[in-house]
Amino acid sequence: AHGESIPNSQMALYVLPLVANMMQEPAADITTMLRDGRIDRLQAAVEKQWNANGWYNRAVLRGVSNQPIMIEGLSLESQVWGLISGAAKQNNHENNLIERVEATLDRPSMIGATLSEGGMVWPAVSQLLTWGYTRAGKANLAWRSLNRNTFAMHGEQYPAIWFGIWGAPDGINGIQSSLPGGTWVSALTPMTDFPVMNANADSMSLLGLLRVCGIEPSADGKGLVIRPQVPRKRFVLDTKLIRLEVDGTTVKGEYRAQFGGTINLYVYAPGSTEMKPFLLAFSAGQRVPFEV
Repeated sequence: AHGESIPNSQMALYVLPLVANMMQEPAADITTMLRDGRIDRLQAAVEKQWNANGWYNRAVLRGVSNQPIMIEGLSLESQVWGLISGAAKQNNHENNLIERVEATLDRPSMIGATLSEGGMVWPAVSQLLTWGYTRAGKANLAWRSLNRNTFAMHGEQYPAIWFGIWGAPDGINGIQSSLPGGTWVSALTPMTDFPVMNANADSMSLLGLLRVCGIEPSADGKGLVIRPQVPRKRFVLDTKLIRLEVDGTTVKGEYRAQFGGTINLYVYAPGSTEMKPFLLAFSAGQRVPFEV
């Protein structure tokens, strides 16, 4: 009855420090609780699950006699948060991990990285790999991952299967399936019977796009980091909240406030390690420009 999912612990290594910083002013007691050493303990626990084969184990379960049962096979689920959280980098595993994941799970699949070798593609996980690649500075791999996960790519690979083109189920069968590009039958969730009621493919593509464009929460919990990772000389991202234009080494944009307040922006020009901070103050509906 006792066990642990390794991705949960890895995700906590990213989320908990961010929450601690965000809550420092509105709820200092939560920040104090989160800084009681538990993050260091989680870091040590995650490191113990590094497999000598070049990946993180998936889970530790317990049998009826409380003996540990290791789930040790290569699973994409337990690699993505290892990259995003920085745990792999901190312990000098990042390059080995990316090499193994890219060669075994990502490169062979034209519609996004698979959960296991030759297995299904779950956008809820494969687009997290897009983010993981950006965190590791692998812009070309991140760009490839983003594009392979699109409905357009699925339409090219499986034009005779209608779902996955304008909507998608939770997961798509991989190349070793008897029906590649299809999905499974479920009595509980809408897969083959209504395979476009799942939002993972849609929402995670948006997440992947934002991360490839270099936009993510700042570690201090007070704003956004903008560090473009698109391997193109010029691109434009235009959303309800933010517009971003990159042309060569110039980055400019516009923060489109939905509410009044302030926000910190930490902006990097492409290829630069020098960060330029901005403190933007605004009222609701105001559009505030920035440029590096």
